[in-house]
Amino acid sequence: MSSSNVPFSVLAPMQSNYTFGVYIGDDRVPSPSGTAPSGDAYLIVVVNRSTLKPVYNEYWTQPDTAPPIPSEYNTSDYMLVVLTWAVTGPHMPTGAFYDFLVDNGAGDALRAAVNANNQVGCGTFGVISYILVGQMGEGLPSAYLGVESFSATAGPAGIYQPMELVPADINGTTVYTPSRLAD
Repeated sequence: MSSSNVPFSVLAPMQSNYTFGVYIGDDRVPSPSGTAPSGDAYLIVVVNRSTLKPVYNEYWTQPDTAPPIPSEYNTSDYMLVVLTWAVTGPHMPTGAFYDFLVDNGAGDALRAAVNANNQVGCGTFGVISYILVGQMGEGLPSAYLGVESFSATAGPAGIYQPMELVPADINGTTVYTPSRLAD
């Protein structure tokens, strides 16, 4: 991998028949194997911060349970990418899944999504789009926040979050960190 910035984008649709995905450089992270849910799902991808290769890539449909990501990925050597795929209000993160997202960089955008659902009600918005790109690992500083986006009013294609992965040399190894380009 070169030591220049790498284009990185995430797309979270409002409807399940629209494209979703994680794009690193010129490559799209492939859809997880198995049968795709028809919506009310999250795509959870863990990416090695040095190789920029996905090491975990699964659909998640249990909004109150933390995903079973192998413990060896719970270090700062990996970044977490979470995006919604046509998620309706009753499937907003709660409990252990909400805590997992916060532990890995979620902040204001997650709180706004949950607040919109709880205060205004899921019948008002129907579907909510949310994206998180954060750093894995326990014990992150409480001030650490990942790159997030949220919308309850986007069109059916949902939200698109362009970023760059910025390289840094750490003990002779290039490690990439996401940086927001625009909203």
